[in-house]
Amino acid sequence: MRTIVTAIMLIGPFVLAHASDKKDTIAAAKVSAERLKAQWSLKAVSATSGHDSGKSTEVNVLVRFEKDVDKPVAQEIIWCLSGWKTATPRGYDTHEIVTLVFLDKDNVVLHRHRVRDVKGEVTGKAGDGFRLITDCDDDVIGKVTRIELRHSQEKTKK
Repeated sequence: MRTIVTAIMLIGPFVLAHASDKKDTIAAAKVSAERLKAQWSLKAVSATSGHDSGKSTEVNVLVRFEKDVDKPVAQEIIWCLSGWKTATPRGYDTHEIVTLVFLDKDNVVLHRHRVRDVKGEVTGKAGDGFRLITDCDDDVIGKVTRIELRHSQEKTKK
Protein backbone atom coordinates (compact mmCIF):
# COMPACT_ATOMS: atom_id res chain seq x y z
CA MET A 1 0.00 0.00 0.00
CA ARG A 2 2.83 2.35 0.88
CA THR A 3 4.43 1.70 -2.54
CA ILE A 4 1.23 2.72 -4.35
CA VAL A 5 0.94 5.92 -2.33
CA THR A 6 4.61 6.72 -3.00
CA ALA A 7 4.18 6.08 -6.73
CA ILE A 8 1.12 8.34 -6.87
CA MET A 9 2.99 11.07 -4.99
CA LEU A 10 5.92 10.84 -7.41
CA ILE A 11 3.98 10.54 -10.68
CA GLY A 12 0.97 12.73 -9.82
CA PRO A 13 2.68 16.13 -10.20
CA PHE A 14 4.05 15.17 -13.64
CA VAL A 15 0.61 14.12 -14.89
CA LEU A 16 -0.97 17.31 -13.55
CA ALA A 17 1.82 19.45 -14.98
CA HIS A 18 1.36 17.84 -18.42
CA ALA A 19 -2.39 18.56 -18.38
CA SER A 20 -1.72 22.10 -17.18
CA ASP A 21 0.87 22.64 -19.94
CA LYS A 22 -1.74 21.79 -22.61
CA LYS A 23 -4.24 24.24 -21.13
CA ASP A 24 -1.59 26.97 -20.86
CA THR A 25 -0.40 26.37 -24.45
CA ILE A 26 -3.88 26.75 -25.94
CA ALA A 27 -4.78 29.72 -23.72
CA ALA A 28 -1.54 31.48 -24.76
CA ALA A 29 -2.01 30.77 -28.48
CA LYS A 30 -2.87 33.75 -30.66
CA VAL A 31 -6.25 33.21 -32.32
CA SER A 32 -7.07 34.75 -35.69
CA ALA A 33 -10.04 34.86 -38.04
CA GLU A 34 -8.71 37.53 -40.40
CA ARG A 35 -9.66 35.48 -43.45
CA LEU A 36 -13.28 35.38 -42.27
CA LYS A 37 -13.49 38.97 -41.04
CA ALA A 38 -14.11 40.69 -44.40
CA GLN A 39 -16.69 38.17 -45.60
CA TRP A 40 -18.62 37.51 -42.39
CA SER A 41 -17.54 40.15 -39.83
CA LEU A 42 -16.28 37.44 -37.48
CA LYS A 43 -13.54 37.97 -34.92
CA ALA A 44 -11.78 35.18 -33.03
CA VAL A 45 -11.53 36.22 -29.38
CA SER A 46 -9.80 33.41 -27.48
CA ALA A 47 -9.09 29.70 -27.27
CA THR A 48 -9.32 27.35 -24.32
CA SER A 49 -8.74 23.65 -23.94
CA GLY A 50 -11.42 21.31 -22.72
CA HIS A 51 -11.71 17.57 -22.23
CA ASP A 52 -8.51 15.54 -22.61
CA SER A 53 -9.17 12.03 -23.98
CA GLY A 54 -5.55 10.92 -23.68
CA LYS A 55 -4.82 11.02 -27.42
CA SER A 56 -6.35 14.40 -28.19
CA THR A 57 -7.53 17.49 -26.37
CA GLU A 58 -10.72 19.39 -27.10
CA VAL A 59 -10.11 22.98 -28.21
CA ASN A 60 -12.80 25.67 -27.87
CA VAL A 61 -12.46 28.88 -29.91
CA LEU A 62 -14.68 31.81 -28.98
CA VAL A 63 -15.86 33.80 -32.03
CA ARG A 64 -17.93 37.03 -32.09
CA PHE A 65 -19.70 39.09 -34.72
CA GLU A 66 -18.15 42.56 -35.06
CA LYS A 67 -21.22 43.94 -36.84
CA ASP A 68 -24.67 42.75 -37.83
CA VAL A 69 -24.93 40.42 -40.84
CA ASP A 70 -28.03 39.57 -42.87
CA LYS A 71 -29.95 36.34 -42.28
CA PRO A 72 -28.72 34.68 -45.54
CA VAL A 73 -25.11 35.37 -44.49
CA ALA A 74 -25.76 33.89 -41.03
CA GLN A 75 -27.21 30.78 -42.73
CA GLU A 76 -24.14 30.52 -44.98
CA ILE A 77 -21.93 30.67 -41.87
CA ILE A 78 -23.94 27.87 -40.26
CA TRP A 79 -23.56 25.72 -43.40
CA CYS A 80 -19.81 26.33 -43.58
CA LEU A 81 -19.29 25.64 -39.87
CA SER A 82 -21.31 22.44 -39.97
CA GLY A 83 -19.45 21.11 -43.01
CA TRP A 84 -22.80 21.31 -44.82
CA LYS A 85 -24.16 18.44 -42.75
CA THR A 86 -27.39 20.33 -42.09
CA ALA A 87 -28.47 20.98 -45.70
CA THR A 88 -26.69 21.58 -48.97
CA PRO A 89 -28.34 24.24 -51.14
CA ARG A 90 -29.33 23.16 -54.64
CA GLY A 91 -27.04 24.06 -57.49
CA TYR A 92 -23.82 23.88 -55.45
CA ASP A 93 -21.15 21.52 -56.72
CA THR A 94 -18.45 22.89 -54.41
CA HIS A 95 -18.82 24.50 -51.03
CA GLU A 96 -16.70 26.15 -48.40
CA ILE A 97 -16.12 24.78 -44.95
CA VAL A 98 -14.31 26.37 -42.02
CA THR A 99 -11.24 24.62 -40.68
CA LEU A 100 -9.14 25.41 -37.64
CA VAL A 101 -5.45 25.47 -38.50
CA PHE A 102 -2.90 24.96 -35.70
CA LEU A 103 0.50 26.57 -36.39
CA ASP A 104 3.85 26.60 -34.58
CA LYS A 105 6.19 29.56 -33.95
CA ASP A 106 7.60 29.28 -37.49
CA ASN A 107 4.10 29.36 -39.07
CA VAL A 108 4.31 25.69 -40.00
CA VAL A 109 0.90 24.02 -40.15
CA LEU A 110 0.93 21.31 -37.49
CA HIS A 111 -2.69 20.23 -37.61
CA ARG A 112 -5.81 21.13 -39.59
CA HIS A 113 -9.23 20.05 -38.46
CA ARG A 114 -12.87 20.74 -39.26
CA VAL A 115 -15.21 22.23 -36.71
CA ARG A 116 -16.67 19.29 -34.77
CA ASP A 117 -19.40 21.21 -32.99
CA VAL A 118 -20.79 24.71 -32.51
CA LYS A 119 -21.90 25.80 -29.04
CA GLY A 120 -24.27 28.71 -28.95
CA GLU A 121 -26.48 30.27 -31.58
CA VAL A 122 -25.11 31.85 -34.75
CA THR A 123 -27.38 34.91 -34.68
CA GLY A 124 -25.57 37.33 -36.96
CA LYS A 125 -25.99 40.15 -34.40
CA ALA A 126 -23.06 42.41 -33.50
CA GLY A 127 -21.44 41.37 -30.22
CA ASP A 128 -23.05 37.90 -30.14
CA GLY A 129 -20.62 35.03 -29.85
CA PHE A 130 -20.44 31.27 -30.19
CA ARG A 131 -17.83 28.58 -29.64
CA LEU A 132 -16.23 26.37 -32.26
CA ILE A 133 -15.22 22.97 -30.91
CA THR A 134 -12.57 20.69 -32.42
CA ASP A 135 -9.82 18.33 -31.28
CA CYS A 136 -6.05 18.63 -31.47
CA ASP A 137 -3.66 15.68 -31.14
CA ASP A 138 -1.72 15.68 -27.87
CA ASP A 139 1.64 15.29 -29.62
CA VAL A 140 0.94 18.57 -31.48
CA ILE A 141 -0.76 20.70 -28.84
CA GLY A 142 2.43 21.63 -26.95
CA LYS A 143 3.91 23.21 -30.09
CA VAL A 144 0.89 25.38 -31.01
CA THR A 145 1.47 29.15 -30.89
CA ARG A 146 -1.33 30.26 -33.22
CA ILE A 147 -4.77 29.05 -34.29
CA GLU A 148 -6.32 30.38 -37.51
CA LEU A 149 -9.83 29.95 -38.85
CA ARG A 150 -9.69 29.43 -42.62
CA HIS A 151 -11.96 28.58 -45.54
CA SER A 152 -11.47 25.33 -47.41
CA GLN A 153 -13.16 24.26 -50.65
CA GLU A 154 -14.77 20.84 -50.85
CA LYS A 155 -16.51 19.08 -53.70
CA THR A 156 -20.14 18.23 -52.98
CA LYS A 157 -20.93 14.51 -53.24
CA LYS A 158 -23.54 13.76 -55.88
